[in-house]
Amino acid sequence: MLEPGQLRDIDKRLLLYLRQRAVTPAYCRLRLKQDEMGDYSRGYVQQRLSRLEEHGHVENLLNVGLYELIDDPEGDVEPEPTTESDGAIYDCPDCEWTGDDWEAFQNHLESHDLD
Repeated sequence: MLEPGQLRDIDKRLLLYLRQRAVTPAYCRLRLKQDEMGDYSRGYVQQRLSRLEEHGHVENLLNVGLYELIDDPEGDVEPEPTTESDGAIYDCPDCEWTGDDWEAFQNHLESHDLD
């Protein structure tokens, strides 16, 4: 488990997003840019989420790149209210496909299994 002092600023921002909903690296990347936290690559955001997963703080749901907070290293922190829509952005871990429809995302992932 990570201690609050071991978290980078980007980790703290990712935790903020995770307190609001399950997230993907693409969603976080866009939010970080929107929140003027920096223009990070999808790969770097994925690396930070993977680190949180390695330490038992998030779970990669069904191994599809959709992350959910399971143990907040910052303790009991209230989520900040959000004014944005509740739509998530899903991105395929195997290719460049990105979309905001869960069913389309599932269908896309199944198409990889057929190949």
